[in-house]
Amino acid sequence: MHLEGFFVLLGSNVLRDADAILPAAQALLERGEEDQAVDGGRGEMPWTVAMANTIGKLYVTTYWGNAAAFEVFLASLTLALRGENVDRAFWGLGSGGVGQSLQTAHLEAILGQYHSCLDMNIYFVDEEMRKQAASLVGKIVVTGQESVQGSRRPMREDIYKKHISADKVPERLPYAIQTALVELRGWKRFELNALPKFLGQFSGVTEENVDSIMRRTAVCRFKSSFVDMAKLPDVEDREKLAAAHGIFPRDPTLKDFLRDKPACLVTLRCIWNYARRKTAEQCRNVLEQYVVHGGDEGLTRSSVRRSCGLTVEETVTKDPIQEILTGLAEKGKKKDEDRTAQQKEDDAFLQQICTWLRQERKDWFTVAQLKVAKNKYVFDFNKQNAQTYIQRLAKAGKLIGTSAVLPKVGQCEVYLPMISFETPLEEAVPQTFDENLFFPEKYDVSNMQRRLAPGSSRTLNLKILAQLYRKRHQPEGTGKKRGAPRRRLDAETDDAQLAQQLLQTLDRENSIFAKVARALDASQREQSHACESLVFQQEYYYPQKTRCRRYATGTVGAQGVSRLARAICFPDTLDYDIVASMFNIVVQLVDLVKPKDVELPSWRAVVADRANTCRQELDCSEATGKQVLIEVACGAVVTKFSHLGGQAVRFLNALSDESRQLRWLACSQMQKEYNELRQHSKNTWPEASIFSSWWTSAEDYILQYMIEEVQQHGVQGHLSCHFDGLLLGREMVETIQCKTGKTMDVLLQDAVMRQTPFRIRLKEKTVQTLDAQLARSMTQITSWTGLGVHTDLLAAVPNSIPAAMVFLGVDLEVVVARLRMETPANTRAHARRIRQYSDWHGCDGVYLLPTRCCTTDMSMNFLLHMELPEASFCMGVKVGDGNTIAVMHNGKLYEGTRPALVELIDAYVGTKETFCFQTKADDPELDETEGSFLDLLAGSSAVGSSRKRPAAAMEDLGPRNEGEVVVGIELRNLLQTEVEVSMEKMKQ
Repeated sequence: MHLEGFFVLLGSNVLRDADAILPAAQALLERGEEDQAVDGGRGEMPWTVAMANTIGKLYVTTYWGNAAAFEVFLASLTLALRGENVDRAFWGLGSGGVGQSLQTAHLEAILGQYHSCLDMNIYFVDEEMRKQAASLVGKIVVTGQESVQGSRRPMREDIYKKHISADKVPERLPYAIQTALVELRGWKRFELNALPKFLGQFSGVTEENVDSIMRRTAVCRFKSSFVDMAKLPDVEDREKLAAAHGIFPRDPTLKDFLRDKPACLVTLRCIWNYARRKTAEQCRNVLEQYVVHGGDEGLTRSSVRRSCGLTVEETVTKDPIQEILTGLAEKGKKKDEDRTAQQKEDDAFLQQICTWLRQERKDWFTVAQLKVAKNKYVFDFNKQNAQTYIQRLAKAGKLIGTSAVLPKVGQCEVYLPMISFETPLEEAVPQTFDENLFFPEKYDVSNMQRRLAPGSSRTLNLKILAQLYRKRHQPEGTGKKRGAPRRRLDAETDDAQLAQQLLQTLDRENSIFAKVARALDASQREQSHACESLVFQQEYYYPQKTRCRRYATGTVGAQGVSRLARAICFPDTLDYDIVASMFNIVVQLVDLVKPKDVELPSWRAVVADRANTCRQELDCSEATGKQVLIEVACGAVVTKFSHLGGQAVRFLNALSDESRQLRWLACSQMQKEYNELRQHSKNTWPEASIFSSWWTSAEDYILQYMIEEVQQHGVQGHLSCHFDGLLLGREMVETIQCKTGKTMDVLLQDAVMRQTPFRIRLKEKTVQTLDAQLARSMTQITSWTGLGVHTDLLAAVPNSIPAAMVFLGVDLEVVVARLRMETPANTRAHARRIRQYSDWHGCDGVYLLPTRCCTTDMSMNFLLHMELPEASFCMGVKVGDGNTIAVMHNGKLYEGTRPALVELIDAYVGTKETFCFQTKADDPELDETEGSFLDLLAGSSAVGSSRKRPAAAMEDLGPRNEGEVVVGIELRNLLQTEVEVSMEKMKQ
């Protein structure tokens, strides 16, 4: 503010430039209101609360009953201080002694040379305006005092309007030759005891042009009176009683006080605070509200008309322009009301459609489907006119419509609800791809040769299981099917799916082994010594146009193999995964994009405590419940899990409804991608695909900063991406932890918290030993001494089957004698460290009945075949009363429950590659397929030197010498049948 009075307040040590004025003004205007009796010798200005109260009393008494006029005073002065012109002159009407001259003295003290008083004759004679205009240029406030009396000349309308509107007026100093045109900006205020006579009867002012004066005027009639104290009646509380009627005692010293620096500072603080709260537009609106919208109760209009000699209406005539504007506003308001009513109606329609879709388990619909909706669904619109309403909802942005090709229907329009949101996805999660896509993977060669080679026990077992599961329920004959298609039973479906999954696992592991074998051959040709490990640079890529999960390119790397194969190929690694990754990320992403009316109580319950949710709501273990929750959240039908009970079904239904709403939200945020997927793809469920892309973009965003945190330490080692976490080399992790003094999970969590809006919790999920898993899930009772002095013999790697048979009741001496016989089975076990279940079928009258993978409904003792990282292993399981079981491993006896065992297997290596053989006292009649399950192997080495190979190996290897005869289970059954028939004939 370039105010002379303001400069005086700043002190003599302040230079008049921006760098010096602004800090000084800030200190001056924001100074606290503490009493300072003396200036302390630093040139500070005295400041007291009493002074502030005096200024406040001045304005309260002067503008008694005129609060709106006082705000006009503040708004006008604020506009003028901002350098703007105030387009309305302020007429202050009062009979005298109402405090107007005090205000003028106060403003003059504040503004200094930027305030000026003018001679009111300038509005009567052109020459007076020319002479005074030069002294009015650059003034912030101009005050005119007292209207001209005794002159027969009326005020000039044109001069008044030019001055108030800051139009250019002529200016020429006395004796000057040239006349200049200047703009007189600022605030013009007049102190009047009576209304000025503008044009009276001599002018041509009519009803048509009187508004030109009114648009430039704001009138305030001061209602208070100031009298000597002696005139007040001598009664109790006389000042208070008089003040209630607008009568206040006069203070003769007030004018001098108002010219002091502290008083000026108080008013400056008032203007400062007002200007901080009000913009220029708001200040101008204050003036319009006062004059146009009745803030002055018609005073301005009546005063101007009286000054112009026009009749003052007893009832205020409305401004015709204002009438038009008011009519437009009312019309707009009515339109807004109609629009609001239609929006409410549309919201109701949309809610009914959403309810119908949820109950029908549908993500989208067509108009034809809506027309034939069941009568139990109530819609507030006529279903036969559904096309009109659906198009209206789509136009209003409440439905997403896109073209699609449907079976049996063809090209049609499909719709799904639009979920409104505050934050677009790209603002919550950057959609740019991460360019860091090459990472080293370190493979353990010896482990892979022992467990993943084409002739290894694990590979052969996978092949056996895949082939036999596929054949188990395959109908006989290859002729053309007749009649209605037979619905497959759950067991058939499960076996077919399991066979497909095992074949996929086998293909992936064969590919990864072939890659390592080729690299190993090349390495051995270049080096004389054997390689213990190989390092590959694995590249990743994004399969979609938008950010999503990154996938390994080419031959499947560490990302694409199972946890068991990962433990075989990368034994010296640690696996860090995000706990409940999908649920945690989705809930946080919803909070970031802020959708309307999307509540996720079921999802949030899983995030808060998944284990407790599985236990309380689903009544199952976390291992089982985890898979159920993921499947339902991704769109699986709840009826698939009806066996869990009524409470579980209710919770899963709620979870399913929320998941459907999340798919709608994802499609709403990714409409372009959804339309492309619908129109140009054969994807059968694009809504689920869009939902996956939606939340996995956030997952990859989190993964990006986890990778950066690991790499910034400059330590080399295994690093591979696994969607919801990282697989890191153990040595690298230990080095970084030693370097930073923090555990790796804490380091990664902190990095994500710093760089992203997400909060995650990591869990180290490295595959542990079977002993550790048993100790965690079951109770160790005691050491089992049933093997006696033969413990070392039966604890050998290939002898897990006979050891398990002894635990289930087979005579120990019979088993030991059988192990010491010179047989092809023992020779194979000695040479290749593997045994076959068929070799122990019928040992000591105990027969094996192949069932399937381990389940919670096993009621008889059984052998449990498992694929472990170090070997194919057999373990005996005794089934007790209720759910109790007992297992023996490495001479230790454990007790637990069947669900605990299933959960252990699923969390450890998975149930797909496990198999059970129930023990029977009678020889079961096994068909060709069931009997072939006995070809499964237990051990850990390849079959390269086998004298007798399992059936799964026959297609790859032939007999090794003339004395070797390969006899599989099929040929054995045929030979047995022929021998039995021959024996019967001999008896006859």
